Amino acid sequence: MATKKIALAYCIDNLPVAEVLYNALSQTSYSVVHCYCKKNVDEATLAEQLRDFDGTILLLISDNFLRSEHCMNRALQLVQQKSGNILPVVIDGRSKDDATGEWVNTPTKFERIGDIIPYINYWQNKYLDLRSQKRKFEAESETDKREDLNESLRILRQVSSEASEFLRVLRNIKYYQFSDFIDNHLKAFFDFVEDPSEWATLQAKAPQLSFNIGEAPAVIESRESPEPVVEETATAEMYQPPVEVVTPEEPMAPVEETVPVEVAAESQEWSGEELAENLEDLGVVISEHATLLEEEVPLEIPALDAVAEDLASTLADTTDTLNSEESLEEEEAQDAPETSNEEAIPLSDDDEEEDEPDDKVTELIQQARGLVASGQVESGITFMKQAIKTYPGSAELHYFYGLILAQNTRDLNGALEQLALATEIDPDHEAAFFLLGELAEHQGDFNAARKHYERLVEINDDFTDVFYRLGTVLQANFPEEVEYAAKCFKKAAKRNPGNADAHYQYASILADVMGKTEKAEEYFLQTLAIQSKHPFANYDLALIYHTAGDAAKALQYYEAAIANNPELQTPENEIAFRGLSIEPVVEPVVEEVPIVEIPVEETPVIDIPVEEVPVEEAPVEEVPIEEAPVEDIPAVVAEELVIPTLSPLLSSEHDTIEALKQNIMRLEELLRAKAAQIEQELAAQAETVVEEPVETAPPKTALITGATSGIGLATARVFAQAGWRLIITGRREDRLEAVRQELVEAGTDVLGLVFDVRDYASVSAAINGLSEEWRSIDLLLNNAGKAKGLSEIQEGSLEHWEEMIDTNLKGLLYLTRCVSPIMVAQHSGQIINVGSIAGKEPYPMGNVYCASKAAVDMLTRAMRMDLYKYNIRVSQIAPGHVEETEFALVRFDGDAERAKIYNDFQPLTSTDVANTIFYMATQPSHVNIQDVVIYGTQQASATLIDRSGRP
Repeated sequence: MATKKIALAYCIDNLPVAEVLYNALSQTSYSVVHCYCKKNVDEATLAEQLRDFDGTILLLISDNFLRSEHCMNRALQLVQQKSGNILPVVIDGRSKDDATGEWVNTPTKFERIGDIIPYINYWQNKYLDLRSQKRKFEAESETDKREDLNESLRILRQVSSEASEFLRVLRNIKYYQFSDFIDNHLKAFFDFVEDPSEWATLQAKAPQLSFNIGEAPAVIESRESPEPVVEETATAEMYQPPVEVVTPEEPMAPVEETVPVEVAAESQEWSGEELAENLEDLGVVISEHATLLEEEVPLEIPALDAVAEDLASTLADTTDTLNSEESLEEEEAQDAPETSNEEAIPLSDDDEEEDEPDDKVTELIQQARGLVASGQVESGITFMKQAIKTYPGSAELHYFYGLILAQNTRDLNGALEQLALATEIDPDHEAAFFLLGELAEHQGDFNAARKHYERLVEINDDFTDVFYRLGTVLQANFPEEVEYAAKCFKKAAKRNPGNADAHYQYASILADVMGKTEKAEEYFLQTLAIQSKHPFANYDLALIYHTAGDAAKALQYYEAAIANNPELQTPENEIAFRGLSIEPVVEPVVEEVPIVEIPVEETPVIDIPVEEVPVEEAPVEEVPIEEAPVEDIPAVVAEELVIPTLSPLLSSEHDTIEALKQNIMRLEELLRAKAAQIEQELAAQAETVVEEPVETAPPKTALITGATSGIGLATARVFAQAGWRLIITGRREDRLEAVRQELVEAGTDVLGLVFDVRDYASVSAAINGLSEEWRSIDLLLNNAGKAKGLSEIQEGSLEHWEEMIDTNLKGLLYLTRCVSPIMVAQHSGQIINVGSIAGKEPYPMGNVYCASKAAVDMLTRAMRMDLYKYNIRVSQIAPGHVEETEFALVRFDGDAERAKIYNDFQPLTSTDVANTIFYMATQPSHVNIQDVVIYGTQQASATLIDRSGRP
């Protein structure tokens, strides 16, 4: 990092820490500037101040920072855009104790999910609180104030939706705790900027340095600060509801956050997975939260009985409150003076909704969240139905009810109905329109998805990822509007600079459709700046440079492309980018053709010694060319010879040629006769010689698991036809014996082993108990596997999960652990694992099955690294849909109707896969086909299938 500039970026409440670092770094030749977020919202945000800064950013993350709207606004885009130049330092938050007036430190933590939840709830509650006050303040405010209010809501919603992702990105960047950062005189900083000489300079001034943090100063000294480049419209006055003003001397005390549900005496624990699945809130839609952590974090929630009691009392209290408010309104109406019709102002819909007790609605939503988050989905749904009966005009209740149905049930029609009601009540409900678009995509109704996303753009074109989703729908389903899709991707990239795919899709359209390669080059490079290991952007750049004639750059990006995506390394690409060429071989082939055309059996010159049939021994006088009588020549030839136009010389030449032909024919007859004589002599000799037995290599042995059906059975039959000995295994003894008997009758040497691959004791006993005759195993085919169930993660069966993991992963491990030592000892062998395309590409509701097969994929690679030095080949085959198996029947627990998933297209057959496995196993010993992905022609990916019927 050659630019010797540093920006100290922090919340104003943490000025004392910033001052300490400023004083230390000012002892070097670096230029240090302050950038801080203030209480005055008219000032540029921290992200805006740093947008054009080209030096190193020391980002001081504190509890104050994470609760500051000014700091968190666009903070996600800041860390995504400048991740290479940002060094986060985690410091304590600071606040004054209300009782003592003393400064106290608040630890800043975001390593665990339990640490993150309070910050997410803090921002969502701020959004909910402001939204609940919206109508009251709209009625009391002028038009420009209403605009400010809407702007505040927009910002709060954006911060609310991005808070968890911001913390996730922070965790993935190298950061330091403050105590570690200042250790050894800021060595961590100078390591980051790769400037050891400046660190040595600072070391020399060590006696002058102090890292003691003092009290917060009353005001900030004037410091050099980068001037933000901000459009005037970007900093519109933000509406603020009445709150207590906090001066810089007294930073706002951190709000104690808890899960928005009261904790009862009896409680249970939430796991990290359960929490991560239920982080969505009123202002946050499905796609805006990533999974935070997979660790287990205990967090108390109310017991079911306590919530049930609270549900009844809350609804009763709410109804009483509403009734009392209605009675009060009636009394006020009776006491109110009469007005003329001209003076009467009819209430609008909004005016009627002003009387709605929004705080109660918020409370109901929070309680419903608690029920759903604790796994009590049905109770949460019942709760929401009752709440909506009480407040039928609440758009938020309808939206949240639709969200619960979409996420936790299969009642998508019910979800769509609730979301439609939400948008009918509040035609500008952003989250509802976005969720409607997502659900329409899920159902394949892309016209509806487009309509909902376009409506959301009309409401708020800054809504997170709305242009990206719209562009995706247009590109995939409206090819005639590709330029419209390009505009959407361009806007998506501009609004979310960290969205690598938005940049890539825009660049692809520019290059492939619009022919704007220079602009495409710019966006491909931006894609790589965001995602350096993007699987295709390097290759697209290589094509651009290759087309432009820049061979050096094309090769540079091609090499980067194949490093990230080895599948791009094809012979054609190697020739194109590395300049390889193939020497022409046409001439030699042409020269060899005449030799090939002469049948050896007709002219066995090599087999017959020349001296035995010398060509010169044929007496010339026996076939005198000049004396050949004309009558010996066929009549046609004779007629040709007396054609008057032939000169005597030509006639003589013709006779000579014909005589030579006759001579060659006689010679060939002699050679054939001699060859026949030699063959007869050899045959006679063979009858008198006793043949000695020729030693042949013993047949190879393959061990196949899951051999009683499907791919395992088909593979056993293919290998049996090729003469292999087979060890077949299965759980069902009767089926296994039937297969063994079938193969034995076909002449195959077969051993059957009955065990369940999930039972290590049985596996170990069976393999260790093999006799010496069967202990030489050349091939282990880990085929046994299964899929159980097809459901979303929150509805999955633990029994199904355990059965798949035990079979697909642990069973494979057990067999490999028992058989691989045999192969190591014999210094040869091959292991082929039957994976699945599900291990390469997940699909909806295939969660645990996909994970188990992804584990097989990774395990295959790791096994290869362990065993290659013992001359053992390790391979994997990953098929797509395969019929003639029990896969679908097992997945649907024997439901034959649901298992009919292949009727409208032609998948692979089990024999197709078996033949491919045989090909992998029969290559020369120095060849290892490491990975094979195989589909039927009508299947392009895990989810793209042409179901137009079988060909």
